[in-house]
Formats: sequence, C-alpha cells, structure tokens
Amino acid sequence: KIAVYAISKNEIKHAERFAKACAGADYVVVADTGSTDGTQEALKALGVTVHEINIKPFRFDMARNAALALVPADADVCLILDLDEVPEPDFFKKVRKKWKSGADHGWISMKTDSNKWERDRLHSRWNWTWKYPCHEVNIWYGKHQPVDCDIRSAVIEHLPDNTKSRGQYMELLEMAVKEFP
Repeated sequence: KIAVYAISKNEIKHAERFAKACAGADYVVVADTGSTDGTQEALKALGVTVHEINIKPFRFDMARNAALALVPADADVCLILDLDEVPEPDFFKKVRKKWKSGADHGWISMKTDSNKWERDRLHSRWNWTWKYPCHEVNIWYGKHQPVDCDIRSAVIEHLPDNTKSRGQYMELLEMAVKEFP
C-alpha cells in the first residue's frame, strides 16, 4: 500500500490539483498547520484525510514527523509531498511495479520547467525521522543499512507558487545553524 503524506498551510490554490494527482495512492494524509483559506475543507471534500496539527514554534521537521505519524500502520511505501508537487499520471503504477520487497528507500525524479533531478521522496513506513528546522532531510534509524530502490522513471513535477512569501525561512535557517553549526 502506498501512502502520500504532506503538510500544508493556506494551500487552497493547490488543493484540487494535489488531490487529483494523488488519487492513485491508497492513502492521502495531510497535516494542516493552521490554514485559514479553506484548504482543510477543500481537501476533505476531495477525499483527503486531513488532520489539524499545531507546531509551535513552527519547524518543518517536526511538522513532517507529525504528518508521518498519521500515516496508517499498514502502509508499505510512503511518499512525502508538498501540495505544490504533482506526481505524473502513471507515478503510482510505476512505484508499485518497481518497489522491491524489503526496500527502505526509493529514488524518483523531480522536475520543474527547466530542471530535472533525483530525490529520495519514497521510503518505507518505519525507521525514518525528519531532521532540521528548514531544508529538512529524512534520516534512517533502522538497525540495518537501508536498502535503496531505483524508481527514477517515476516523476513528480514541482509547480511552486512564486507569489507566496518564504520570509519565515530565514528564522528557521538561523535556528538550524544554532542547532547544527
């Protein structure tokens, strides 16, 4: 079973496109951190499981860990997305075909209008935690070396809202430097 999990705050602009693009997953779980623009209601109306969470002071790693904790226990593969990231139409079919039994980690491709790169957005349900307040990374804490799986033929398109402020990132980056110089 594949679970998509995400965090959101005031992402109404992306809600419908996100929900439709994730329709091939078995679970779609969003941890909303305080939307006031109707994001939660729109996602719920589109069949997404939405939980309201409070992370204060806000940090991306703690929000992502809270979202991961909401993923059903029987999920085999987890895909972390932001609401402005859209899996291609056959993404989930490719993951089901290429995910190896016993794999812990999966590499997929990401693209924008002008760039394409590989990312580690797929992972097994257990033994992972997010770290760093901003530009967070997924850290393995299992007892064995994680087993990788190459699914780079599966593509996610990043379609950011460039009008949305990223002003809060500076405080989070400063926090990260203090914690992890």
